[in-house]
Amino acid sequence: MAAELLWETRFNLIETIHFTEKVTTKIHGLLDENKIYSVVKEEFEKSKRYNMSILLLTEDGSRLKIKETSISPGKIKATEKLTRLRLREYHIDLNKSSIYRQVVREGKTVQVNVRATIDELFPRPLSSLISMIFGYDKKSCILTPLKKHGKIIGVFAMSSTNLADYFIPSVKNLAQHISSAIELAEEHAKLLLAEEKLRCYSEHLEMLVEEKTRKLRASERRYRALFDAVADGLFQTDLEGNYIMVNPAFAAIFGYKPEDMLHGGVKTWETYASDKERAAYLEEIREKGGLKNKVLRFRRRDGSIGWIEVSVSPRRSENGEIIGYEGIVRDITERKKVEQALRESEERYRKLFEEALDAIFVADADTGILIDCNRAACELVGREKSELIGKHQRILHPPETIEENFSVTFKQHLNEKEGQILETQVITKNGEIKEVAIKGNLFELGGKKLIQGIFRDITERKRAEKLLNEVYENKVALGATPHLNSI
Repeated sequence: MAAELLWETRFNLIETIHFTEKVTTKIHGLLDENKIYSVVKEEFEKSKRYNMSILLLTEDGSRLKIKETSISPGKIKATEKLTRLRLREYHIDLNKSSIYRQVVREGKTVQVNVRATIDELFPRPLSSLISMIFGYDKKSCILTPLKKHGKIIGVFAMSSTNLADYFIPSVKNLAQHISSAIELAEEHAKLLLAEEKLRCYSEHLEMLVEEKTRKLRASERRYRALFDAVADGLFQTDLEGNYIMVNPAFAAIFGYKPEDMLHGGVKTWETYASDKERAAYLEEIREKGGLKNKVLRFRRRDGSIGWIEVSVSPRRSENGEIIGYEGIVRDITERKKVEQALRESEERYRKLFEEALDAIFVADADTGILIDCNRAACELVGREKSELIGKHQRILHPPETIEENFSVTFKQHLNEKEGQILETQVITKNGEIKEVAIKGNLFELGGKKLIQGIFRDITERKRAEKLLNEVYENKVALGATPHLNSI
């Protein structure tokens, strides 16, 4: 008889281990918390041998609410009819249940008779009927905490065969895997949100490195999957300059494979562009206790130089001593090239702009406020640049050319005559009137609509034209037929 009992116990234990491992496999890789709970329930329903319930704490932490259960809908319906309670809406008050209180408040894993837990929640006659409906009158169950980032968030309850003590490790292990899965799901949700904003993404990863490293040591496989998938470079070093952990992205930035960099394969100082920059970088870390979004040069395996943006913080032992550093690196070499090209382009434009022989004014198309002008523009109107920038464009023109607070040509260039050359007058600081030809074009910069006007002084040309007209008119008045070559 004892041998049969031992054989049955071993059989049940092996079956339980296999079953919990199967459930663990099913939830592995799931990245939605509700889906994790649902899959666990489905696997228990399929087993037809075990039952489970997942209960989560309310926001105030005083009660438990059923999130999922594999108890058959028929039994639930019968119980709801008997108690006149909706099971999904029923809350377990921790102040009234010493069993659940041990699990939630003390973090204990307990093995109890199901009838005992029901007796705590309902009056004795009613609890007996509920136990009979559920078929749990003489069955045991194991209750163990569910955690998220070390904090208890609920209870995982699983029915058990006889000799439940033997099955507690398997149940606890399953609960731990569920906890790890929902932690990963939460982290995945954070990553999705962080990807929408690059800066938030970096901050999230920094937080992940700073806050999660110690906690994730117990779940190396889960951590490794996340660590390897990150697009930015992640690293950890010791105080001797050895890389003790790098992800593929980090190694690729420097032109290595991860295994080539670890445990002295590549020293940290080999990746700096120069000893001087390395010394300045380390000194800044010592002064500030860490760095955030620090831009510096680095050296690749082939000797080429690039640019990175790095955030780094100290790694500390359990007693608070610094044992190394960890951080996140982003290769910004291409961004730096684009920035350099943009600077050079801006410099070329500025040089052409300033050295242009024609006067050039740039104004806000909506307000008419001048925002830039070149040297020739200042010479044209006899004003310093500081006297023009921030002023309205009508300062450039005589009053008689102004219409509704804008010069007539300004309004025409904004509308039907954009890109055309229009003749008008400008007025200098000392009141001199000059004839000009203006070509106006619209463009957008930084989300603003601007207008650029190229002013050419045609005063002398106008005077020459006037003189020619006078000569022509005089000859006509004298009765002569003027020849073009004689004018």
